[in-house]
Amino acid sequence: MQSRQTTDVVLQALHMAVWRRKPKHRVLIHSDQGSQFTSMDWAAFIRAHSLEHSMSRRGNCHDNAVAESFFSSLKRERIRRRTYKSRKEARQDVFDYIEMFYNPVRKQVRNGMLSPVEFERQQILKAEGVQKTRGYSNILSRCPPNRQQASNHSRCPAPSACSNHHSSCDHLIT
Repeated sequence: MQSRQTTDVVLQALHMAVWRRKPKHRVLIHSDQGSQFTSMDWAAFIRAHSLEHSMSRRGNCHDNAVAESFFSSLKRERIRRRTYKSRKEARQDVFDYIEMFYNPVRKQVRNGMLSPVEFERQQILKAEGVQKTRGYSNILSRCPPNRQQASNHSRCPAPSACSNHHSSCDHLIT
């Protein structure tokens, strides 16, 4: 979390996401038309990691709607209610919100009232069932290990996560 969203900042975030998730399938990266997402460094990173960049034309925000909704809710429901003494404190609070509440606990209407972690786990189980019935032995393993759920974060509602998961495509949102 920096004072400005530079190309270096978004590349660090994308690198961390690729490192953590280690995608085995095509990954679609949604973004807006900010200069950091149109830079040569961004394009080189996308190519080097076999990612696919998705960007709508100006004024068409549909590709980035999930991210826009998430950040709007994060600001409205968590950040605007607080005054942080330092950037470090703000970074830790946002991390706790996402990793300890939003992903493992927060039920999402568009995910059938499942948390993002549980929704993804069920999608993987469905994909495994399809592969087993078709005689495939390669099992998908995109889901991160279950994270311990935090019980004291009920004050942190957030919007639904991307539900466009396919067996051939993971989704990362910038």
